[in-house]
Amino acid sequence: QQTIAESSYMAAPYLMLNELKDVKIIHIVRNPIKVISSFIKSLNYFKESSPTNDWEIKIYNNLPELKNIPTQIERACYYYCNWNDLIKNNSKNNKYILCKLENIDKNEKFYNFIEKEKKEIQISKKTNTINERNENLKISDIPSGSIKNEFYSKCSEYNYM
Repeated sequence: QQTIAESSYMAAPYLMLNELKDVKIIHIVRNPIKVISSFIKSLNYFKESSPTNDWEIKIYNNLPELKNIPTQIERACYYYCNWNDLIKNNSKNNKYILCKLENIDKNEKFYNFIEKEKKEIQISKKTNTINERNENLKISDIPSGSIKNEFYSKCSEYNYM
């Protein structure tokens, strides 16, 4: 039996569709600081409270609160927390597993979930980064407040602290 899979962070709004009700959802997270660094420093997302490219417009349409957030880094943090919540919440009718990218190849629950043995598949941990970064943002770069607290909580929830 051939395994068919698709991967896209932009699938989040559609995971609750009836057509996907029997689909297994593998929610892969990676280091939150690296994610927001990628969105800010590589993709230049969340620079404005009104987006200009199609991908970013789709994000803002699903998280309209982004328009009211004052800084780029806070918008990126808000996005990270709430987009991951969107994935989880929209996957309630599916078989679902959350895995950290950094150790997915060592996660026995993952292999059991996909019903494959480790030797049967190859896993690449390479992420799509248009521009390589010399450094990532730091938690201390995020202004104090509720968004930073939520981001910090999500980092802890996913065991990145």
